[in-house]
Amino acid sequence: MKTGLRVSAEQRTPMESAGRAVGASVPESVVGSALDAAADVLADRRAFSLDEAAWRAFDDALGRPAAEREVGERGAHAAEATWNEVTNGVASI
Repeated sequence: MKTGLRVSAEQRTPMESAGRAVGASVPESVVGSALDAAADVLADRRAFSLDEAAWRAFDDALGRPAAEREVGERGAHAAEATWNEVTNGVASI
C-alpha cells in the first residue's frame, strides 16, 4: 500500500527530527508510529483489567444463560448496560 500525506513545513520538521533520532526516514518513522498506534488501539479492544470484585461479577455473568435480546441498536445498548453493571464501569467495550 502506498500512502501519501500532505504536511506543512511545521509538521514535517519534527517528523524529520524524530526520523533522524532513530535512524529512519520520515516514511519509515511515520509508518512505525502508525503501527504502534494501531497496536495500542487494538490491544485496548482485546484486553481489559478488573479488580477482584468486578472479575467475580464478570465471571458470574459469563456463567448465566444469555438473555434473549432484540437485535439492533436497543440490543447493543442493553449489552453495554449489562457490561457496565458487571464491571462497575471499570472497563469499557
